[in-house]
Amino acid sequence: MFNEFSGTTSLLLHCQTHSSHYSQIVSFLAGQLQLSEDQVTSHPDIHFLHPDQEEAEATALSIEEVRDLQSETALMPFSSERSIFILFKIDQASIPAQNALLKLLEEPPSHLKLILTTTRPQRILPTISSRCITLDLGSGNSHTSFADLSPIAVDNLERLSISEILALSEKYKERADAQALLTQMFLALHHQNTLQPTKVRSYQLGSILEALNLLEKNIQVRLVLEHCFFELAGRLSRQSK
Repeated sequence: MFNEFSGTTSLLLHCQTHSSHYSQIVSFLAGQLQLSEDQVTSHPDIHFLHPDQEEAEATALSIEEVRDLQSETALMPFSSERSIFILFKIDQASIPAQNALLKLLEEPPSHLKLILTTTRPQRILPTISSRCITLDLGSGNSHTSFADLSPIAVDNLERLSISEILALSEKYKERADAQALLTQMFLALHHQNTLQPTKVRSYQLGSILEALNLLEKNIQVRLVLEHCFFELAGRLSRQSK
């Protein structure tokens, strides 16, 4: 379980300001992991630190809690291959606390997926945000169609020939452009999977996250996109998740 979260690169989720981070993250994980929201909130390997169901009760992450977190995240998961730890409103953490968190981001245990949330990314240390894949959950407001977020629809990739997929991979030569594209594809596909969850979509979401992880490791952009696009198009054998 939780194979969809391939790689140890952490996620920084830019949440919408008008609703609870907690509810947004629960919905995000339910769609990504194909669990009900009740299963997400009660799962022994999903840990919420400072869940802000009530905004007035939200408290900032302290340096002592970061030190405790380093010990907690070292423990192996109870029933899954990964442990997921969610840290809410990381922008409210003190500078010393953010600095203490840096070591965990730089050398995470192989079983750990760390998710940070924020509505004010400009208040996060660059050394923190640069070590995370950033996804903007707030980009899908009531005036935006998630189906139109990505210039490349995942479903359309299946209709392309091998030469067309190769040509498409060549189009996005800059790393930042490739990262922006894959992030948009992820958000559009995540929205579809939330409305109508399927194993194939969950696998495809995992493929996109894996590609984003590889782009963070400075691997050649074209090769990452080619592999990702071929996986999404079903041209590579899919392992059962």
